[in-house]
Amino acid sequence: MKFGIVGGLGPASTVNYYEGIVRSYLESTGTYPRFIIESIDMNEMMGCFERSDDNGVIDLMVNAICDLERAGATHAAIACNTVHIFFEQIRKRSPLPLISIVEVTCDQIEQAGYRNVLTLGTELTLNSRLYENALSERGIGTRPLSQEDSDRSFALFFPNLENGLIIPEDKAAFIELTERHITKHSVDAVILGCTEIPLMIRPGDLSVPTIDTAEMHIQSITDRMTGKHPSTETS
Repeated sequence: MKFGIVGGLGPASTVNYYEGIVRSYLESTGTYPRFIIESIDMNEMMGCFERSDDNGVIDLMVNAICDLERAGATHAAIACNTVHIFFEQIRKRSPLPLISIVEVTCDQIEQAGYRNVLTLGTELTLNSRLYENALSERGIGTRPLSQEDSDRSFALFFPNLENGLIIPEDKAAFIELTERHITKHSVDAVILGCTEIPLMIRPGDLSVPTIDTAEMHIQSITDRMTGKHPSTETS
């Protein structure tokens, strides 16, 4: 089995995926993994979103997965929450089995026993109710940010975090905003529903546990690579 990662969405979180997969694989096997990263132009993807060109996003992802297949990958994952809005359409056209960041995150939330969670993420992810819809099917409650706070939170991490830039003042404001919603809705966990947010919000920064979607994804990918868990990819 050789995994391929569609990355560049953004670059800083792709580095986190690379380091996380290598670290986890090394801890599990004592050796280093072989895998492939197809880093695409984030500006090209953002242009599709800005034009509401859904098919453009899907085509971009499917073409990247096809490049991974040509490079020798047998399985793949997309290192981005927002693109998972179109996961089913991408999955149907993908030549490789895919691991969904949403599915593995929801599995972990359910196993942890959380019943009322707050989702953070890009405006597109929050407006799509990506996690809210997936969790409601499992009987787990979710609390959204207000539209005003959704816009504000996005401005506090984009575009700086895409390039790995952490501004202390932005982090403090982001935590303050999130804590208001934790208190208001009495949530028992917070989903870091953008792969860049964990670069800024670390374990212990909030008053309730955080669910690092990137880490959930990385661990699931590594588990499949090492054969630790049975394959549950969708194809």
